[in-house]
Amino acid sequence: PHSMVAGIDGYLSKPVRQAELHDALRRLARPAVADMDPASHHTLPLGTASRLNAQVLVAEDNPVNQEVAVAMLEPLGCQVTVAADGHEALAALERQSFDLVLMDCQMPVLDGFAATTAWRQRESAAGHRRIPIIALTADVMKGMRERCQAMGMDDYLSKPFERAQLVAVLQRWLPVSIPSDAAPTSPVADTVASTAATPPATPPPTALDPADSPLDECALAQIRALRRPGQPSVLGKVIGLYLDSAPALLQQLRAAVEAGDGEALRQVAHSLKSSSANLGATQLAACCKELEQRGRDWCLEGVAALLAEVDGHYGRVREALIAEMEKNAREAG
Repeated sequence: PHSMVAGIDGYLSKPVRQAELHDALRRLARPAVADMDPASHHTLPLGTASRLNAQVLVAEDNPVNQEVAVAMLEPLGCQVTVAADGHEALAALERQSFDLVLMDCQMPVLDGFAATTAWRQRESAAGHRRIPIIALTADVMKGMRERCQAMGMDDYLSKPFERAQLVAVLQRWLPVSIPSDAAPTSPVADTVASTAATPPATPPPTALDPADSPLDECALAQIRALRRPGQPSVLGKVIGLYLDSAPALLQQLRAAVEAGDGEALRQVAHSLKSSSANLGATQLAACCKELEQRGRDWCLEGVAALLAEVDGHYGRVREALIAEMEKNAREAG
């Protein structure tokens, strides 16, 4: 801390372990978390990311977010392992060697902060190389990046994130073999480009008018573009996971409101907010964010009316997602 004021970029306590020296040199060669503004860093073309060959651990409790992350990573050449909470993440790290971890900050049982702190302690005690841990959070409050860094995380992705943002992080922290000539564009990048360039077809009669839809078409297009040859539609699977999980979350929200349980309200609203945002249900996600904040502050007056708004938004979102699934099935057939 005093060394930072004096203009020193880091310090080592003697006696110095080889792993600690390696870690310090690596940190100095990388940009700091607090400076991880995507606009301030040059990133390689999306196609180069297809050359990655990495073992990636995704620690994320939300099934919708899990599927989206896996669908983004696998076409880039990553082998992905999923953990649903911090304990599962620690167990996976003990069992297997990973090149990078995507760590959700808010998970049940053991959150991402505690899991990262525990792993850094084990890592240091064993003298192992430092694995890059990337924080995943929908919390954009001031100081969150600094908190992630203080807890031992190396970088930061704000949810919901786009594929290009994920690629930029992977290229910062994973070794990439880049040929001297221009790297070819990956099939996924081609899909993203063609999706953006091709005007959408006229929707069938059952589809909602985009102007009236509760869903952000850009968010859906991002997921729609994550096509994997020979595998079912990612968008169809993500919508199915969302529609399967949302009713239980809504019931848990009602129970939390009736019980006056602010902490339960915060946790459940956070989960529904996160998966809703991934599918572009922005109004629903905004209401859930307000419920989450009310729960965090234990300010529960008037939350019943807010919950009614959530129910109303979800009804419209559900209708739009079912229409999207039907459209998706017709196109696949």
